[in-house]
Amino acid sequence: MAAFALESELERSILDLYGAANLSDLGPDYLSHALEKRGNSGALITLMSDGLVRKTGQPDTVVGARVVSQGQWILQHSNPALPRVHDVFQDGSGWGYTMERLDTVPLELLDGRKLAAVMVQLLQDHFWCKPAEVEFDEAAHAERLAPIVQPLTGKDRTIFQQLYDRVEWDKLTTGLTHGDPVFQNVLFAPDCSMVLCDPILSTPALPDVIAVDVAHIFLSCVGYERLTYRLPGPGNIPLDSIASMAALTPEDLIASLYFAVMCVLRAMVYVSPETAKILLEECMGRLIGEAACHV
Repeated sequence: MAAFALESELERSILDLYGAANLSDLGPDYLSHALEKRGNSGALITLMSDGLVRKTGQPDTVVGARVVSQGQWILQHSNPALPRVHDVFQDGSGWGYTMERLDTVPLELLDGRKLAAVMVQLLQDHFWCKPAEVEFDEAAHAERLAPIVQPLTGKDRTIFQQLYDRVEWDKLTTGLTHGDPVFQNVLFAPDCSMVLCDPILSTPALPDVIAVDVAHIFLSCVGYERLTYRLPGPGNIPLDSIASMAALTPEDLIASLYFAVMCVLRAMVYVSPETAKILLEECMGRLIGEAACHV
């Protein structure tokens, strides 16, 4: 059994997502993986004695500034699908914010389709229904893409270019975005509700179009967490089922595939060469294969 007891409502939530009937079905280690095994933002997570959590970066650093901006954004866009932030601070101990403690669930035995469906519903109910705040800028996008596209070569590079050429930016569905709704960012709040932590603020390079969020769900569906963290987990979920859940237009689907490929390229920068090679072969291979059916 886990080191801390789960309340029955949270147990039921986890069991439903895992497609299991009893906690014993999940095995003895279903809550044993430490949070530091997942994530690569560089921020420090500290559990405080009052049950709150501090997320910090070093003062006057890129990481510190990013954590502060994230905390401020969560405060400004507070909704049931985001963690509850108590305060944002910049002092000698670090730059960051204090939030409610969130419980993690590992990816082993996870029913990825159910999880993806709940994530799409949360995004539809609490993000995409709100007005977009950041519009697309082609020059900013090109500048963001240029340093990371080199790993794509040959036919894969051609298909990626064809995807880009097919994106009709002025026809994409806009709305407030979370920016990083991947499986690993799904956590449980103290009231047992599911939240999407660690939003990434939109930019003119990656604007408020719902395809950006769908792309991140696509990324998890092709095995990003399983391959990056060497943990058992979902990784072969049909992308067309996600497109259907999200009610994507044909234009949104093309853009979602495009951004998903871009997500893999961005992720490869932060992992070891060995892991980058695996992501390129498996995640990218799956996405490019899917894209080839639409270009």
